[in-house]
Amino acid sequence: IKDLKVHFSTEDGVVKAVDGLSFDLAKGQTLGIVGESGSGKSVTNLTILGLHDPARTSIEGEILLDGQDLLTASEREMERLRGNKMSMIFQDALASLSPYHTVGIQIAETYRKHTGCSKSEARKRAIEMLRRVGIPQPDMRVDDYPHQFSGGMRQRAMIAMALVCDPELLIADEPTTALDVTVQAQIMDLLKDLQQEFGTAIIFITHDLGVIADIADDVLVMYGGRCVERGTKREVLRDPQHPYTLGLMNSMPSLN
Repeated sequence: IKDLKVHFSTEDGVVKAVDGLSFDLAKGQTLGIVGESGSGKSVTNLTILGLHDPARTSIEGEILLDGQDLLTASEREMERLRGNKMSMIFQDALASLSPYHTVGIQIAETYRKHTGCSKSEARKRAIEMLRRVGIPQPDMRVDDYPHQFSGGMRQRAMIAMALVCDPELLIADEPTTALDVTVQAQIMDLLKDLQQEFGTAIIFITHDLGVIADIADDVLVMYGGRCVERGTKREVLRDPQHPYTLGLMNSMPSLN
């Protein structure tokens, strides 16, 4: 990403949601983006996926995926890339999954759209992905609906759907926020294992520095739509250079 600016037109004027952001991410690496609500984390990643209203949004800069500028790509090209070369795991799996279709159909539909395979092949792939993300008895659970899954199981199903086409880039938008700490740790371990298997680059959005310390290679701290600090996990968390980063770390509750 090079000098990305995302501005929204509102009745009260222009909102500079992202204002001159630049970073890069290599294959197999995890970039943790941290910041408070409204800092521009989610807007950045929705812009990468092209999920914005062009009538209300002004975008400048470059977003390059394997050299292709996503900001100049047509909607047809973006539809080909979304779910295939880049995918997203949303925070609320229950709201993101269709309640009217089984989990297996939703995973299989994604695979069929991008590969053109048969329904039976897509179903086999869905069962395989459910097995990979740790769903017990996947050949039976593939026909269950989202409300029949627990919160942690739904998030695993979302991860299966996001990875079904072996994407090069996975965006995880606070995927563990609504989960208890035990399930959260399981999901984090799962993402790390799958990243090693698929070689996927991950952008992990969170406000939890504990999660960042567990999963990220590099850390980018956002404030007011800008990057105020960037470095390796060790550099940023052990020796923060910006007062805002220090403030985030001091806001974490301590057992002491």
